[in-house]
Amino acid sequence: MASTSQAIGFLGGRFDPVHTGHVHLALDSLESLGLDKVYFVPSEQTPLKGTEPGASAGDRLAMLEYVVATDSRLDILTWELEQGGAVYSIDTARYLAERWPEAKRYWIIGMDQLAQLDRWHDFSELVDLVEFIVFDRPGYSFGDAPDIPNLSLHRLEGHCLDISSTELRSELRKGRLHGLCLPEAASQYIQSHKLYKE
Repeated sequence: MASTSQAIGFLGGRFDPVHTGHVHLALDSLESLGLDKVYFVPSEQTPLKGTEPGASAGDRLAMLEYVVATDSRLDILTWELEQGGAVYSIDTARYLAERWPEAKRYWIIGMDQLAQLDRWHDFSELVDLVEFIVFDRPGYSFGDAPDIPNLSLHRLEGHCLDISSTELRSELRKGRLHGLCLPEAASQYIQSHKLYKE
């Protein structure tokens, strides 16, 4: 059971592949917000995207396992993968509230996601279950936040994620390995398992 002093962050996505931007967001959230732990929450697919991932769930999870092994404050929550298919964030948030009822729960999202938060399933309940850590995305501003009662936002100042997993997959299919955008362990895993090939 989590103590009332615990503050836990959750960073969701397909992580296809996990890249250095994801890792920096998790670490920056730990430091800037004083979190005790950040969980990566890999999904099979996301309701508002709906496209199929490029690597299998097993491969994506394996890459994340290598990444979190480097820092004890990082971990993985596999609940969404275990459900299969698209999982609404509200269902995950309800699970988090049951598992960590006394902890402060923070959902880490980009400003692009914040701008469409009022399109998320049962968003009015979601904002009662989690607070949001928001990072910059090109073309979006903090003022794009929808007017939702009880919405609690914490801006991750000066942190802009401008790495696209879609573009990374495209480059990897062309045989270009983006070492600067991939954690070393993920890069090695992609090479050894011949992922993202044409």
